[in-house]
Amino acid sequence: MSNEEIYESSLRFIFKQLDLYVEANKEAEKRYKNNSKNKGNNSEENKLMVLD
Repeated sequence: MSNEEIYESSLRFIFKQLDLYVEANKEAEKRYKNNSKNKGNNSEENKLMVLD
């Protein structure tokens, strides 16, 4: 393999990993938002609950 082929292969790998990371975070964020909606609490209510 030439240096250019290694470089291109490395870039493809890095961008694929980045895509996977972004997709995983999107799914986690959706689950978090759905859980927050189901509980009916926003962050301010959560802060007040802790202080009480």
